[in-house]
Amino acid sequence: MITHLKARATAWGVVLLAACAAVPVGACPVCYGDTDSPMIRGAELSILFMAILTYALIFGGVALFIVLRRRARRLAQAPAEVGLGAEQPA
Repeated sequence: MITHLKARATAWGVVLLAACAAVPVGACPVCYGDTDSPMIRGAELSILFMAILTYALIFGGVALFIVLRRRARRLAQAPAEVGLGAEQPA
């Protein structure tokens, strides 16, 4: 049991030492720096595109249900049609 605790403490010690020894790195232009770069503009346009696409799908789904509801109401109010195999008066 004590060897298990020693192994766990050693593992945590190694993790803490590795975290303390981390070297800071430089960021890319998207994260830090030039706000007028083409990468930033592309990221902004992609966010706009995804927002438009999301709302278009939502409104399309709502429109589908509205059309189906109107069609069901129209069919419920229409008189019953004669079947395909029925004889029609001449």
